[in-house]
Amino acid sequence: MVKRRLFGFFYLLGAVVLLLGAAACEKVNDVLKSIGLSNAEIVEGLKEALNVAAGSAQGSASKVDGFLKNKAIEIMLPDQLKPVKKLVDTASYIPVVGSIVKSTLGDGVEELRVAMNHAAEHASRDVLPIFKGAVKEMTITDGLQVLQGGDSAASHYLREKTYTKLEDKFTPVVKESMGKTEVNSYYETLSTNYNEVVGKVNAIPGGMALVKAAVPDLPDRLDTDLSRFITTKGLDGLFYLMKGEEKKIRDNPLDYGSAIIQKVFNSPEAREKKNG
Repeated sequence: MVKRRLFGFFYLLGAVVLLLGAAACEKVNDVLKSIGLSNAEIVEGLKEALNVAAGSAQGSASKVDGFLKNKAIEIMLPDQLKPVKKLVDTASYIPVVGSIVKSTLGDGVEELRVAMNHAAEHASRDVLPIFKGAVKEMTITDGLQVLQGGDSAASHYLREKTYTKLEDKFTPVVKESMGKTEVNSYYETLSTNYNEVVGKVNAIPGGMALVKAAVPDLPDRLDTDLSRFITTKGLDGLFYLMKGEEKKIRDNPLDYGSAIIQKVFNSPEAREKKNG
């Protein structure tokens, strides 16, 4: 009888100890969680992740055919040139004037498109200092919100806060690359040939009506600002690549050698968003 009472007493005592221990552990966890990462640490981790992502994006975009062979960032034709491309593609089916279109414009549209992609590729070689400068100057007031904001929240924040500055600094780099990749030469030739086609077709009675029937939205002349277009599409592509790398960092922070990336992106704060 005494043994049973003693057993019951110690059983109850053990249960109480376990409950108190669990409560104490929970309290400790709450305290540790409340301490967490400082905003300064989170911001440092976010900026380091952006620098890593920018470096990865530059490496992908600036390699040979980095834009042209990547369907996700490949630069297609500006809206004004799409009808011209359609005109060339359908020239064989346009009676009377189709041969004029084909022989005069030839492969000029496609040559220009390829050159634009090469210009963005070439310009990307010099983009990393521009991005790193923007990251360094960027102010993040609420690091936790960005950390927990989603797979590409930091890249999105960078774009939102610094895009105008990035565009201003990237534009002259693009213009220089356009010269080196002969974009300007291709565009000038295409514009000249297009004007020649318009003149020849207009000289044939009913010629323009035949062309307009096939491609009704043809422009009267070509006046696209290609430097602005390539700058915009180039930055779009770079940010797309950055977002992909940021997601990799968030998913597997321990794969990266940076201590601050590991600390921030493997933290309870970061996992809370991922598991939430």
